[in-house]
Amino acid sequence: MNKILKRNTDDVAARSDFYRNAFNSTRKFSYNTVKALAINEDQLKNILPVQVSNDILMEPITDSSIKAYATVSNKSGLEIPKLSIQLNGADYIDDDGTLQELNITGDSIQFKRYRQFIGIAITDTIYNALDDKFVSSVEQGLKTAVEAIELNNMFSLQPKYEHMSFYTCGIKEIQGNDIYETIKAAIKDLPNPIKRNAKIVINSDDYIALVELLASKGISNIPFKQEIVIEEKCVNPVVGDLSYLHINYDNKVNYDVQKSIKDGLYYFTLDFYGDIQIKLRSAFRIVSVNK
Repeated sequence: MNKILKRNTDDVAARSDFYRNAFNSTRKFSYNTVKALAINEDQLKNILPVQVSNDILMEPITDSSIKAYATVSNKSGLEIPKLSIQLNGADYIDDDGTLQELNITGDSIQFKRYRQFIGIAITDTIYNALDDKFVSSVEQGLKTAVEAIELNNMFSLQPKYEHMSFYTCGIKEIQGNDIYETIKAAIKDLPNPIKRNAKIVINSDDYIALVELLASKGISNIPFKQEIVIEEKCVNPVVGDLSYLHINYDNKVNYDVQKSIKDGLYYFTLDFYGDIQIKLRSAFRIVSVNK
């Protein structure tokens, strides 16, 4: 069941009151809504309440989402010292590639403020639905839009911001002619502490190709110990520890709502600031199979 529907009745009612007032532009929130969502009516009329914005931005949609494994934070001006980076809790780093990366990429990782825009359309039917259906539709739509932007950034071959994409940030590529052997070589090439927590991110077409190839070799089960995460945006499989993928949101989330006279739809838009950093490139490998 959707997480939104698991919230208590008072919380759902408060969120419903907030969205309905946002949609009809009155911004006259009830006392219970102001209290439950900690709304400052004078200052935050066009800013999403912290509790709501955190749920929309930071909660993954499903347990298999990339965001469920990544590091997610909400800190303004976040900076992480490189000295704090360890390999799955190890007190020392003995991998030459990792040591070289830490030596040449500076003393810290600085998260910047990149502005992103998302929007969803809500029909009158949804607007007039019961509170739980209404809140679920709005928040699920916003979460989906946020994650779509993030996945486009992570898996684009020509991203707007090169450091956000697995394919353009400088991750080592492992090439081969056989998807099974190439993934196996990529896992073997990872630092030993990384292998234990590594995931294999792959799209469904490549996953089917992998299963069919293994079947042709007489192998009935996928022999990798690493968990497989299906992500359709993934162009070439990515192998590595997704906890070194870090999404940070910076400061407040602004919203706006308008109803179109042309189609009768409510358009709910957000703009927010954030950054995606791959904190340790040597914790990943790109699997490139010649086709």
